[in-house]
Amino acid sequence: SLGFLGQPHTMVTYTRASDSVLCVPLMIDAAVWCDYFSNRSWPHENVAKALAYLFKIPEGAAKGVDPGFFKQMSELDSQAIS
Repeated sequence: SLGFLGQPHTMVTYTRASDSVLCVPLMIDAAVWCDYFSNRSWPHENVAKALAYLFKIPEGAAKGVDPGFFKQMSELDSQAIS
């Protein structure tokens, strides 16, 4: 396409993989919590509900969990304390 004064339009993009860097702490949290629940032989359905806050779109047993952060954190509290 042509841009200002009929000059060819050029688009340059830069990818820094910032999203990948930002997700590392979430994956560490997921690994730590999975280890915690695994050592206590928790049912997978309960673990999925407890860790739903870590994922943008909860699936599987966590599908339908209230997407609100505080509701999900209270689910994590109830699973971890039980």
